Amino acid sequence: MSVKLFSTDIDGTLLNERGQIPKKNKEAILRLEEEGIKVALCSGRPLSDMERFSKELQLAKYGGYLIGANGNALRKEATKETFFDHQLQPELLGRMYALSKKYAWEMTAEGNTESYVFVRAFMKVLITVYEHIFQRRSYWYAALSMKKLEKLEEIPQDINKLIVFNPGKTLARLRKRIETEFQGEIACCKVSRASMEIFSGKCDKVNGLRKVCELEGISLKEVLFIGDGENDVRAVEEAGIGIAVENAAETVKKNADALVSSNQRCGVAEAINKYAFKEEK
Repeated sequence: MSVKLFSTDIDGTLLNERGQIPKKNKEAILRLEEEGIKVALCSGRPLSDMERFSKELQLAKYGGYLIGANGNALRKEATKETFFDHQLQPELLGRMYALSKKYAWEMTAEGNTESYVFVRAFMKVLITVYEHIFQRRSYWYAALSMKKLEKLEEIPQDINKLIVFNPGKTLARLRKRIETEFQGEIACCKVSRASMEIFSGKCDKVNGLRKVCELEGISLKEVLFIGDGENDVRAVEEAGIGIAVENAAETVKKNADALVSSNQRCGVAEAINKYAFKEEK
């Protein structure tokens, strides 16, 4: 199979634990672009928090894409055209918030351009984010820049997900209640042992990949996708070649066509060289 689109998750896959794109990964992706293979970065992050990686990898120059917020938003970097955006409706967001605050130690909300934190324990959320989300400094700085809110009514109307934090086992109970009470309206994704994302049930990274394939006139079978988290499972399953990094969740590994080295050991570059360029290590 000839690879015509390469897509990678960002955190825990493309980036190392310092929140940087390793040199080998960057060189491999730029080589793909130079040879005419499209690239799509695919993440739970909002589009605004993916732009620096887009610039570093020259996606606009080579006609690449950003798939953000777990497939909630898709943007073609050359034109900045956004193709869909499944925002949470106020009534649904209110129900989610009311249920989540019973279980969460802290909560943040993400929109297209801004992130917000509820101020019950602002410093606690900074510590939680720093310690439990991939140990990456970029999230520390992101948390520092979040706007503080005291009540749900202060949130604007462009929210696409909530992130709840609790170091204990209560997130599992919250997830079970969401799956029971919302029945597909809402989806959940465990990000780390202490945090979980809650977003529209219409969102999935594979939906973003399907739209990119449609725009490019290619098939999902011509996609090479690599990821590490629960929100990567369907994309790994449905891509022509679905790869899991060594540090991936077990559910991702079980559904992957192959495993490569961890994000710390440039698994992205390894996957590109082996499956796109047909080169061994």
